[in-house]
Amino acid sequence: MIREVISIHSGQTGIQIGSSCWELYCKEHGLTPDGTFLDPTFRGYGDGFFTFFSEDRRGHYTPRSLFVDMEPHAIKKVMTGSHRSLFDQKTMISGSESSGCSYGRAYYLGRELIEPVVDQIRRLAENCSILEAFLLFRSVGGGTGSGFSDLILDRLTADYGKKIKFDFSVYPTPKLASSVLETYNSVFSIASSIEPLECSFIFENERLYNICRSQLGIKSPTFDDMNKVVAKVVSTITANSRFPGSLSIDLSSLDARWASPFPRLHYPLLSFSSLDSLKEHNSLDKNQTLAELAHPCFEPSSRMVNCSPQYGKYLSVSMLYRGDVQVKDLKDVHASARAKYTVEFVEWTSSHFKTYLAKQSPHSLNPNADLCMVSHTSAISEVWKCLGDKFDLMWSKNAFIHRYSEGKPWGEMVEARENLRSLELDYLETFRESSEPEETG
Repeated sequence: MIREVISIHSGQTGIQIGSSCWELYCKEHGLTPDGTFLDPTFRGYGDGFFTFFSEDRRGHYTPRSLFVDMEPHAIKKVMTGSHRSLFDQKTMISGSESSGCSYGRAYYLGRELIEPVVDQIRRLAENCSILEAFLLFRSVGGGTGSGFSDLILDRLTADYGKKIKFDFSVYPTPKLASSVLETYNSVFSIASSIEPLECSFIFENERLYNICRSQLGIKSPTFDDMNKVVAKVVSTITANSRFPGSLSIDLSSLDARWASPFPRLHYPLLSFSSLDSLKEHNSLDKNQTLAELAHPCFEPSSRMVNCSPQYGKYLSVSMLYRGDVQVKDLKDVHASARAKYTVEFVEWTSSHFKTYLAKQSPHSLNPNADLCMVSHTSAISEVWKCLGDKFDLMWSKNAFIHRYSEGKPWGEMVEARENLRSLELDYLETFRESSEPEETG
């Protein structure tokens, strides 16, 4: 049974990531840039193809997606790019007034743009047999990515409250900041979106940059290079919905697996192995063992976030494999990784390693396999501490507060900071040694 997924790409970063994702999906499913199959007898590896694509009246296949920005530049680039014929032009929505890289301005001025967006979301939803989930792509540091995206989440919660909402967010880091307001925007957006989201996947700009340099050998990575890394990770996470496999699983089941007993703690740590499969002229060693695939996911160089899990504890670890992987050998591989990297789980959980496998190989020059590790760990709280400390420093000096006179009262700013601090403490308290989850009732 097909369970459809709608992707929403918000703001410049979300749109650029979306462009990279759909280009990769097309290659994986054998689609041309205009939405037709390279082989007319081929149908995209089964019904899972229709999870992300729909067929139009011409017999072409278009993404179940929506691209939206408060200004037109990023969307115009997609509409004039190599895959311009792939997308339904009605799903490309832009305003004429910039967000000024301000959360408050984007959230409140975005009310003029939200109705056309909601109408297109409704149209996409009505074209689904069983709508399963929404995927939101954005940067929490940008104005549209933070403020307007939260406005979209508000409407999704009101109109589609029981549907899964996953978030793929790029977080700013001090060395790669593009605006002085990124810290404020991030704190506001994270605090506002804790409740609406079922799961939020984090990518830090600095980690993406370092992966491009150290793993892919790119001396001066561009945002396009970094977006391709994000697209590769997203592709592996969604592969279980798009391709068949002996241990395949849909997004609703993954949501149940990733959801901890504590609803607010839905920010897993992502790690990725075989990133060199992104290289255009290099393929993985065909004799690469499973250990050589799995163990790198426990190394700092493979993490999408800069944190230290070795000093914390895990609640669960999900291993999402793609390609030529023998399931029978994975148990021993995971046991060896747990011993080598001191993977320590909280005492009160029986949920340790869980394995999923989509047999379709990832797109490149015949790599053996890819692996995305999705883990719940207390170490992710380091992200909130870093952002919170930067917020406190700027707030103590009243730095750039005047930029939020439009749309964001000071009281809400203080409340957002407290909510972020509460999230950090929730992680630390929940994963504390010898702690037990409280009974509810």
